[in-house]
Amino acid sequence: NYIINAYTAGPACVSSTRTPVKLEILGLPNAPEATNISQCVQSPVQTVIAVATPPVGSAVVWYDAPTNGAVVTNPTLSSIGTATYYAQSVSTDANACESGTRTKVDLEITDLPKFTLFGDCVNLRYEIKVIPEANFDVATATYKWKNAAGEVVGLTSTYNPTKVGVYTCEVTNTLTCSQIVSFNADAINCSIQKGISPKSVGTGDGNNDFFDLEGLN
Repeated sequence: NYIINAYTAGPACVSSTRTPVKLEILGLPNAPEATNISQCVQSPVQTVIAVATPPVGSAVVWYDAPTNGAVVTNPTLSSIGTATYYAQSVSTDANACESGTRTKVDLEITDLPKFTLFGDCVNLRYEIKVIPEANFDVATATYKWKNAAGEVVGLTSTYNPTKVGVYTCEVTNTLTCSQIVSFNADAINCSIQKGISPKSVGTGDGNNDFFDLEGLN
């Protein structure tokens, strides 16, 4: 604290009272706390909003750069891709002190895996396989095949159906984004037996007793 006396410009006349003046150096608020946000795209495309928590007694102001830059009123992302914003704490008192640093926040909306399913005979066995198009790596993705009853029947990028019917495959990439595609396997036989030997009496010998045409198209 200091005391101020007033003097005249001429003879050294001093004011009869003194005015106290207080000098104070205020501490800066800490930068806000925040986490990055990454989401898989929805339909319609969602809006992701950056969120940051300032220390008590402060508010958050968003910028488009780590220093200087322009104030951002709505730090959001509404399309597939990324956006980066910087959060700064500003005290809510009359001093409006700003944090010495800003917190970087990344927003990301990731597209879903894109693929098709293709069926064909491979080594005399019918096989449905995943044909990748975009947004995933066959080697690192995970797979889940289901039959028409919803039962899980396979966990790799290919599946050998034993019955005709509709099958679905769910592909999940390393960002945990998933897509489901269905496939109608209406012809799964890749070989034709040379003949039949109908049973005579009883159950037969079990060899070529029947000629099952299901799965031939």
